Amino acid sequence: MGGVDFAVSGSRVVDLTQYPGKVTWYVAMTLIAAVMGGFIFGYDIGISGGVTSMAPFLEKFFPSVYHRQMDDTSTNQYCKFDSQILTLFTSSLYLAALVAYFFASTMTKKFGRRKSVMFGGIIFLVGATINAAAVHISMLIIGRVLLGIGVGFAIHSVPLYLFEMSPYNYRGTFNVCFQLTIKFGIPIANIFNYFFARIEGGWGWRLSLGLVGVPAIIIIISSFFLPDTPNSLVDRGREEEAKTLLKRIRGVENIDPEFNDILAARNEARLLQNPWQNIFKRRCYRPQLVMSILIPFFQQLTGIKAIMLYAPVLFQTIGFGSDTSLMFAVITGVTNVLATCVSIGFADRWGRITLFLEGGFEWSWGRLGWLYPSEIFSSEIRSAGQSVNVAVSMFFTFLVAQVFLGMLCTMKFGLFIFFAFFVILMTGFCYFFMPERKNIPIEKMTQMWRDHWFWKRFMDDDSLIGANEMTRMEQCCEQGLGRSSFAEGTFKIHESMSYSLLAGGKRVRPIFCIASCELVGGQESTAMPAACAVEMIHTMTLMQDDLPFMDNDDLRRGKPISHKVFGEDVAVLAGDALLLAHGHQCIQ
Repeated sequence: MGGVDFAVSGSRVVDLTQYPGKVTWYVAMTLIAAVMGGFIFGYDIGISGGVTSMAPFLEKFFPSVYHRQMDDTSTNQYCKFDSQILTLFTSSLYLAALVAYFFASTMTKKFGRRKSVMFGGIIFLVGATINAAAVHISMLIIGRVLLGIGVGFAIHSVPLYLFEMSPYNYRGTFNVCFQLTIKFGIPIANIFNYFFARIEGGWGWRLSLGLVGVPAIIIIISSFFLPDTPNSLVDRGREEEAKTLLKRIRGVENIDPEFNDILAARNEARLLQNPWQNIFKRRCYRPQLVMSILIPFFQQLTGIKAIMLYAPVLFQTIGFGSDTSLMFAVITGVTNVLATCVSIGFADRWGRITLFLEGGFEWSWGRLGWLYPSEIFSSEIRSAGQSVNVAVSMFFTFLVAQVFLGMLCTMKFGLFIFFAFFVILMTGFCYFFMPERKNIPIEKMTQMWRDHWFWKRFMDDDSLIGANEMTRMEQCCEQGLGRSSFAEGTFKIHESMSYSLLAGGKRVRPIFCIASCELVGGQESTAMPAACAVEMIHTMTLMQDDLPFMDNDDLRRGKPISHKVFGEDVAVLAGDALLLAHGHQCIQ
């Protein structure tokens, strides 16, 4: 077989420590913007409960609740804050965030990460301004809805922007910083509420609601000076610009290993079609679908989110004064931060399930309720799985926030028995149905489900093959894109990815997908379309050990290797990818 130049591979094991890079000012500014985005989310969680417990705020916007609070001297204090409009002030943010999250996904893909982050910051600022200047309940609700839109954009775009801009060796640390700033935002909001409630004249609530605009301004200013991410530019076909930008962001010249893998990730993403159809219709993805629904469902029904949202209100219903209630809310928020640090420090050492079963909320269901689902989605369903997880979480946060005070009035202390019932239920679910994820790489997820006493029934070979055999060629054919035959010849591969199906420990029907190639030989060279797919004519079953090995160094140098399979000349990449040089077919 003639010269074959292999540039990148989607299936090879990449040593990410080879990615050189420094913490440049681009990275530092990105971290600042991300920290502000996380802080706003946490601040919005903590601020509403304190504001709704302030008498001047209630007197102005919710006079019926205010008079009920002032006039009720009985020992039954459970109903004095019962108002559907009052709870809508809190809950509307999460319903808006749910809707905005899906719009943010589309906008991020089309216009880039930076513009999405900037838009979220602008919406934050507008919402905070309207809330601070509110003179009518409608302004409060509109402001909260706008803040919810900002939250939807923030939870989608900010972590993605931070991940793609950060050097590899700092990504884990920066992600932890983002998580912690969410938690820090809650007690800081409670502290502000405590001091602003003491301002004479009763206008302190305006400061509480308006100060969220400060981090929003920082996000907006940062986004003006920051570029889009190289990944986003590559996704939109601007490869050369992305490569130049990556050199500036990393502060080094040798960015080829990372850039090649960005290209490989882009090409792989193009091959992953219909993730929603996969996760809902394929049996082998049933475990991930169940986890993406039940984990956020149980997370909200621990009741802790309601306590964080309404902590000062709850403390007042059991007899504490306004100032004391706000101080206890501060203590609750600080405790949550410390518990989150426990989860960050010990989740990998003790295991996820151990912390889930132990049950201290912020070091188990609080943080791990987001972490565990994100670790179990394979690439072909990750986008859909994460969206389901976020949607369920936001919907039930909205629902719990909306009905909590009404249920407290109706059920009184029985409400906490209600939450305790779900804690027992989720503990049983965790013990019997959630396998330990500790020290299991994403490539071994299928085997993890195969080994589980319950989920293995969904992991039959036919289901697995059916889930993976939708190659780009077949998907293009389904979409009505024609199939073209090319003359025999030798291909020079510029960008490539390799895939193969797994069944019974053997590799079945190897497939090699080409992102950029040209036919060489004969009288002229013919450029082939991007994202064409070359498929083996023969359906074959091969053990990996039967194939020659090619390491990453050979790969980067473009060293070809030849091997005979059923009399056909093929090139073997990293031990498992096969490219047929003759009798091929390509998709336009």
